[in-house]
Amino acid sequence: MHKLHPAHDAHRAVKKGDFVTLHYVGRLADGTIFESTDKKPLRVVVGEHATIHGIEEGIIGMKSGEKKRIVVSPDKAYGKYHKDIIEELPLSKIPPEITPSVGMVLTQESKSGRTLFMRITKVNRDSVIVDMNHPLAGKTLVFDVVVMDIQ
Repeated sequence: MHKLHPAHDAHRAVKKGDFVTLHYVGRLADGTIFESTDKKPLRVVVGEHATIHGIEEGIIGMKSGEKKRIVVSPDKAYGKYHKDIIEELPLSKIPPEITPSVGMVLTQESKSGRTLFMRITKVNRDSVIVDMNHPLAGKTLVFDVVVMDIQ
């Protein structure tokens, strides 16, 4: 039998402000895995929004070692899919060393310093059509989570 680390409290439940280490497998509603922490666990301070809101809410009350399936709606994940943030960019705006192709993701820094992701959905002769929605926008996500540690 393993000895528990002295700071480990098997009865302690996750609450806002806790530093939590967890492993998860993220799936789409159809079962397709889009992300997994199989090699490196996720470490978050609950309430600091370093991960999607639905995971933070879902782990509150869990104990160390506990497993849970958390279903996250788009509004608590990557938001709704917005048709109005699909744009046409002239090829002149794309660096010449890049050969655009459908599915390619381009990045650009916004004025506020955030990184914007633009997925190419169509390549025309003089332009490309880019979708600036997060690839998981509008999707319900399913996470199988295990809380590894609570501090």
